[in-house]
Amino acid sequence: MHKVDSLGYPVGRGRDDLDMGAFLNVRITRTAARLSVLFQREALRPNNLSLQEWRVLLNLAKLGNCHLRELSRISTVDPSHASRVTKALEERNLIRRFPDADDSRRMRLTVTVEGHAMIDQIWPIAIDLSARIEREVGVSDIAAMIRALDGVRSFANTAIQNDEP
Repeated sequence: MHKVDSLGYPVGRGRDDLDMGAFLNVRITRTAARLSVLFQREALRPNNLSLQEWRVLLNLAKLGNCHLRELSRISTVDPSHASRVTKALEERNLIRRFPDADDSRRMRLTVTVEGHAMIDQIWPIAIDLSARIEREVGVSDIAAMIRALDGVRSFANTAIQNDEP
């Protein structure tokens, strides 16, 4: 087995001047990916739900009801993926569509009783995973990380807005 650095890159091969751990995007992406794998293994796979389905279902429950476009934006799922995900959730009777009272050409989405039951089954697992991470890393370090991530997101949002014509 080859030696690897803290991000899983092989040590002693290739270009040692490329410290990927110093590149914030890579570190955040890799951390998010590992946390996603852990959450999927512990909570989603046993409930036959994908990560995108979970994000859509959870955000729709939080919103109450909405159009597909709003749900896609809020849940940060590409619109074409959101369309496929909502169809899959609808086939499982976890969400339902109903006509928009203000615009009969549009449909709104809402979570069904079965969908809320699925959330109620998974939510405690998600909370427990967060609590385990907090115990391992420390409450103050988690709070500092959240503040830092909020600052990074704010920086990125401002930079993106400044680049828009």
